[in-house]
Amino acid sequence: MGDAFLLSLFGGIVYSNPIVWIDAIPLLIILFLLLCSAFMSSNEVAFFSLTPQEVQQIKEQEHPNDPRLLQLLSHSEQLLATILIGNNAVNVAITILCAWFVGEHWDFSANRAAGFIIQTVLITFLLLLFGEIIPKIYAQRHPLSFIRMTAPAVSGLYKGIAWCSKGLIKTSKLLGSNAKKGHELSVDDLSEAVALTTEGDNKETEMIHEIVKFYHKTADEIMVPRVDMVGVNYHWAYHQTLSYAVDTGYSRLPVYDGSQDSIRGVLYVKDLLPHMHEEDTFPWQKIIRQAYFVPENKKIDTLLEELQQERIHMAIVIDEFGGTSGLITLEDILEEIVGEIVDEYDDEDPPYVRLAEGVYLIDGGMSLIDLCKLLDVEPEYFAPHYEEVDTVGGLFLEVLQEIPQVGQQITISDIDFTVTRMDRHRIMQLKMRLHPKEQGETQGDSQTEPQA
Repeated sequence: MGDAFLLSLFGGIVYSNPIVWIDAIPLLIILFLLLCSAFMSSNEVAFFSLTPQEVQQIKEQEHPNDPRLLQLLSHSEQLLATILIGNNAVNVAITILCAWFVGEHWDFSANRAAGFIIQTVLITFLLLLFGEIIPKIYAQRHPLSFIRMTAPAVSGLYKGIAWCSKGLIKTSKLLGSNAKKGHELSVDDLSEAVALTTEGDNKETEMIHEIVKFYHKTADEIMVPRVDMVGVNYHWAYHQTLSYAVDTGYSRLPVYDGSQDSIRGVLYVKDLLPHMHEEDTFPWQKIIRQAYFVPENKKIDTLLEELQQERIHMAIVIDEFGGTSGLITLEDILEEIVGEIVDEYDDEDPPYVRLAEGVYLIDGGMSLIDLCKLLDVEPEYFAPHYEEVDTVGGLFLEVLQEIPQVGQQITISDIDFTVTRMDRHRIMQLKMRLHPKEQGETQGDSQTEPQA
């Protein structure tokens, strides 16, 4: 059956023109071109798989060809274009010559399918195997030693077809600038990529996820809200200001004139140190610094860059009407990547305390994201309310749609929330009770939690 299949597949092929010694010339040319293809492919991999340590070795110029390599690597786009142009030109030439040579010596008119298999599939396979795969595997294992050996030839080719490679780069940039806008990745795309390329549930993976989300967060999502802002009154006497600044423990305080909507500047506590023994009439207002204002929708990655450039650590967040919405510090932004930063002056009270199995005491200001981490659920678990609020207290108000009283209880996504403490109209603390279903589905009780 196998012989019959091969006969039907390759039957009808006629060996029409015997191979003579003169045919060695095109065969040698094909072999030479195949070596050129292997040379191009291996250099493509070797040059662009160098480690930072290997690049540093090249910079130290330990080898005679290292200066050439530095010049090539400093123009990586043109180098890649040179290699690709050379490789494609050689591969096209090999394909044409092989097809011509086979067609000269064999007649496929009676079996065109066999002619297609031999002239296209077989030649392509051999070209990929000996001109691409094997050379690239070798070059990837020994990139530095390989390019040091081939540097003179690559440098000569680089200079020889510079006119062509530069033209290709200009054309690709022209086309790429128009297509770039249509290839932006969403947060979900990047998160899926992180999930595919990382293993386990560790701190590194979590940090990568936070970095992905970092570029899409705005100032109002992470700011200290207006009601939690601690500041000094512009009209206070010096000793009152000094005493209050020391008691707060903060190194920078916003200065307001009567109302928090009228921020006059920022007081750096260190600026008070040279004036510790001044009289109460000391005009401390002269040493306050200019405040930096940003809108609520300011992207925090851009804000981080601005704060670094201006060398300031605090910005006042304003709403669309020009009123003060809150404040944001450099530490707040960095905590979005590395997690909570606690020093000896920070209040270390945890945002939640486990009272019993499935029962927690929750701070009203605890972020909804932190609650989701505690329960090991996605924010969509609290749909459709999660998009409108940032805190657990805000979630309670969003569902209730009125100011609650102490002891008032609601159920959200099969979780009971009860208000246990209020400060005027603000929810300060809630008790959260998980139903048996949620206790089984969430990971909160299995995590390391603060003890009451």
